[in-house]
Amino acid sequence: MKPTEITFQKLNHFWLDSGLLGLAVMLKEVDSSIKKNLNDKGLTLIGIESEIQKAIEKAYDLLIGRYYNTSKKKQIDDTSSYNFYYDSKEDKFVAFPKKKSVGIAELIYNKAPRPIGSSVKWQRGEKREIQINGKFIKRNRGILPPSHAHLQKMMDEFLDRNGLDVTTSGLLVDGANEIRPNVNIVAKVSDNVKGNCYLCGENSSHFEEISQTTFPFITGSSGLLNFNTMCGKPERVCWKCAFIGKFVPVNGFYIMQGDNIFAFFPYSVSFEKMLDV
Repeated sequence: MKPTEITFQKLNHFWLDSGLLGLAVMLKEVDSSIKKNLNDKGLTLIGIESEIQKAIEKAYDLLIGRYYNTSKKKQIDDTSSYNFYYDSKEDKFVAFPKKKSVGIAELIYNKAPRPIGSSVKWQRGEKREIQINGKFIKRNRGILPPSHAHLQKMMDEFLDRNGLDVTTSGLLVDGANEIRPNVNIVAKVSDNVKGNCYLCGENSSHFEEISQTTFPFITGSSGLLNFNTMCGKPERVCWKCAFIGKFVPVNGFYIMQGDNIFAFFPYSVSFEKMLDV
């Protein structure tokens, strides 16, 4: 099978180049057979399409776990605020701390966590008094529907033992809540060109609505209408630009003063020098 080349250009744009650097750094940690050629023009991935796709997906998983789907020390220490889900393969309940993106990642994607598995809606809710550290405390409890009633006793014992409260509209199944910006990874070459990207100018067959997750200073597709003198449809960006914008936190660092964030991004016209910083 003939190898495919997927190239991410260096655009001389501090934000997107920081994202490209972040992708290159994350890919270094991915065990893959693909070749990664990096120079001052950008990053080129060479290999079988399916292998390139897998490598990019793994890099994104690493990014999410390290920069977006994170828990502060206070959230980890406060075990009474943990949520939980049912693992059907292991037949057990698993508790997990609250999640929140912070710093530069929060600038890009500041939304509540979403279930990565499925959910079973409670048949009804009720309050019960349970004893925690010698004190009786009221806790919310969910009553499972008939389809999952066989799990009720095990779930109640798990919640009472850990002093947890029910805060969701249903039982999470096979996965916790996770903070994960949606991405569209299309690691293949296509002749079905549909236009040019608003940010990089490249021909592309796959486009997305431009949003704050691509570049925070753009409020969204409606914000671009102010610059659309021909009154046409809002501009769109290729999947590559939309994707690398999520990796910016890898290159940047920040400090917080109250509610204010001060972000810094090491930058050079040389992509290789940026990688060495």
